[in-house]
Amino acid sequence: GVLAAAAAAARRPGLAAVAGAAWAGLTADFAARRIAPGPGPGEEGWGREWATMAATSAVIPWAAVAHHLRGTAHYRGAPAWPPPVRAVLFDRDGTLVHDEPYNGDPAKVRPVDGAAAALRRLRAAGLAVGLVTNQSGVARGLLTPAQVSAVNDRAADLLGGFDTVQACPHGPGDRCGCRKPAPGMVLRAAAALGVAPWECVVVGDIGADVGAALAAGARAVLVPTPVTRREEVAAAPVVAADLAEAAELVLALAAPEGARRQEARNGARRQHGRNGARRQKGRETSRRARVGSPAAAPETAAGEPDLRHHAPTPAEEVPA
Repeated sequence: GVLAAAAAAARRPGLAAVAGAAWAGLTADFAARRIAPGPGPGEEGWGREWATMAATSAVIPWAAVAHHLRGTAHYRGAPAWPPPVRAVLFDRDGTLVHDEPYNGDPAKVRPVDGAAAALRRLRAAGLAVGLVTNQSGVARGLLTPAQVSAVNDRAADLLGGFDTVQACPHGPGDRCGCRKPAPGMVLRAAAALGVAPWECVVVGDIGADVGAALAAGARAVLVPTPVTRREEVAAAPVVAADLAEAAELVLALAAPEGARRQEARNGARRQHGRNGARRQKGRETSRRARVGSPAAAPETAAGEPDLRHHAPTPAEEVPA
């Protein structure tokens, strides 16, 4: 339609006629596709509905082009998306320090190999470093807030300090907004650091860490451990073998070009993961049809790292 109008204004009737015919054909096809679901001829209100669809089908493309041009002009010169990373938020247990179930003793804090070096590299690059940790032992009566703070302080001493520390004391049944995979701690940490959530990346070892990041609008890097589920690895947008590699990936995201390249790779990875999931589901369906075996029972819901990282203590066991 725009080409037809431009050709007519330029007094090129042949081009205008061809472009006009193409526009009319495409508009008719667009209208037909919108009309197809109904109502059909003879049904109540079909004439008014068809007329509305025909009229709006002619207007919508022009409105879309105008909206695009207005947006292009308004955001000319705006920085590219996504913006560079300015802050890194780490999970604690299983990511930065070895997981000691419901640990309230600072003496038991043992950093994971490479943790201190990875944090030093990030700080040297000018990135803020924070801690976001689920501590449901408080809700379960196994820890006090003072013990959680003492362990966090010891981790900070061993790893060079944190610019913000966020700890959730609630249990899985409390339905709070801060326990990962809810976004609350990530949002609070970003606010405390003076950055936007989308300028943060969360580094953790399970799906709840990734879920909290994505729910907050941040980016995520998964560093799998033996407790990380295969489906969590498959679903993660970015996976690193260890903290050293995670630091490399974060530093790439801290550069504008690196952030855009990584986002493109993330999109390709997500599509590959969806395709793989569909193929796997198809194979399982076919296998069950051949052997008549029941579907596998669903696993424990994601987002309960305290219950998956270790066997329950006697205080947690539920009587039969």
